[in-house]
Amino acid sequence: GWCLKKYLEVFDETSHRLKAVDPQLPVGGPASQQLGWVKELKEHAEKTGVALDFISTHQCATTTTQARLLLLA
Repeated sequence: GWCLKKYLEVFDETSHRLKAVDPQLPVGGPASQQLGWVKELKEHAEKTGVALDFISTHQCATTTTQARLLLLA
C-alpha cells in the first residue's frame, strides 16, 4: 500500500522528470480525497524546493444529504 513517504518519493521523481522535459508543465497533487496529504505535500515542497504548481483534492459524499449539498455548491 501507499504511505506518505512513498508518495512523496514518487511525487519528487515525477515532478523532476516532468520539469526536465518542459519547465512550463504544471505539476500538482496530491489528487487525494478529503484533503488527504495536502498539508504534508505543501510543507514538503516548501522544505525541499520540489516543483508544486497547484494543489488538487476532491470531496466524496458519505451520505445522500452530503451528496445533494455538494451538487448545490
